[in-house]
This record gives sequence, structure tokens and C-alpha cells, in this order.
Amino acid sequence: MRIAVCCKFAPDAEDVRVADDGSVDVSKAKWSVSDYDMQAIQAASDLGGELGAEVVALTAGPAKIDQSRLTKDLMSRGNLSALFRVVDDATAGADALQTARLLCGLVNKVEADVVVCGEGSADRYQRITGPAMASILGWPCVNAVDAMHAEDKTIVVERDLEDGVEVVELSAPCVIATTSTINKPSIPTLKDVLAAGKKPVETFSASDLGMGGAAIEEVGTAAPEQPGRQKTMISGSPEEIAAQLVEKLTNDGVL
Repeated sequence: MRIAVCCKFAPDAEDVRVADDGSVDVSKAKWSVSDYDMQAIQAASDLGGELGAEVVALTAGPAKIDQSRLTKDLMSRGNLSALFRVVDDATAGADALQTARLLCGLVNKVEADVVVCGEGSADRYQRITGPAMASILGWPCVNAVDAMHAEDKTIVVERDLEDGVEVVELSAPCVIATTSTINKPSIPTLKDVLAAGKKPVETFSASDLGMGGAAIEEVGTAAPEQPGRQKTMISGSPEEIAAQLVEKLTNDGVL
């Protein structure tokens, strides 16, 4: 059995700058493995250990992701044996459906039996790539997975819902989208980082996997406008101030 975990390289949120006009500037941001994928990598590695399965990483992105630093950072995590990636500037404006198609192309290349991905990416956080992959592959999909383990050749997952915990049993092939609280990823050691540089990496172009035109055109990205403080002063006796405060909060929809 082979488990494929989908990962994304994205601009580090701490380096993102918002201009006065609300536009988002990522030109000086360092790229790193998406935060939400850390848990997915650990979950896939743990599941692979239980099932005795090989765990490989899949990713797609522009030429900027072709950096040894990024590759070592990814491959030093969990128990990944190899990396299969699409490196092509044509992916820079890819929407979620295009990304899902590229990743499915890689899934077919590596003949994976199970796909694990995070709940969303650090940059867009659309949370639809996993279900879209399942639709393309024709596989069952379970998202919002907060725990999972193997029982013989069956995968048992738990979904933490508002009104309880749902338990689902899956068998391969399937797609599993994990939450950011499913585990606490282990920190790579120096030995892990050094070993990561020796792991095999296979690279494809977007055309190798039949990438088509974008279904969605992105016209701009802007941060939401932040409401300013009202600076309302309340005066009077303690009883009057309390009554005015309650009335104000009620009118504003806070209470």
C-alpha cells in the first residue's frame, strides 16, 4: 500500500505586508510548507506506520518552489520516502480545481491507494482541494478528520462535529482531509534534515499532467477593511454607565 500526502509551499504569513490601500504584498515573503500540511504529514506518516505502507509527498507550484531548502524542510518531516512534484510557473495562478487535477495526475503516477491532505492551505484556505480530488478520482472522501487509526486493513476516522463525534470506517482507495488539531507534528532533527537531502525527487511540468486553462480568473487580493474604533464616551453614575453600556452593546449586536 502507498499513501500520498498532499503538501503546498506558500508565502510565510509573518512576512506578508498589507499596504494602506488594502493590497497584499508577498514579494518579500519567504516560502515554507503550509502550516496546515504539517499535521497532514504527521497523520499520514503515523497511518503508514500502522499499515506498513510507504508514504510519499505530492506538491505543485511555480519555479520558486524548486529550492533545496524547501525540499529538505518538507522531506525531513514525518516518514516521507520520496517527493513527486509539479514545478511550473503555469501553476502560479492555478485555481483549486486545477490544483486538484494536477495532484490527481501525480496520484496516478505514483499509484497511491490513500490520499491525505490538510484542511486548507495557508495562503487561500479554500478547503476544497481534497474533496475535488476525490471527485476526480471517483474515490470516497471524508473531511474534518480529527483522529484516525488503522484496524487491520481498515482506516477508522473520527470527525469532531458540533453535536458529537462521527466515526467512519474506510478502505482504500480513499481521500482523507485532516484538521489542524489532529496531532502535534514532531520537530525534525539535524539527522532528519541531512537524510532529507538524499531522498528521491521526481519532477514534472504542468503539461506532463495535461493542465488546462484556469476556470477562475483572479483580479486582485486585498485584506478586509478593519472597522475603526467608535471612541464613544459614557458618563454618569455607575448605574447610568452600566445601563448605557448594555444598551450600546445590545444595539451593536454584541449582546
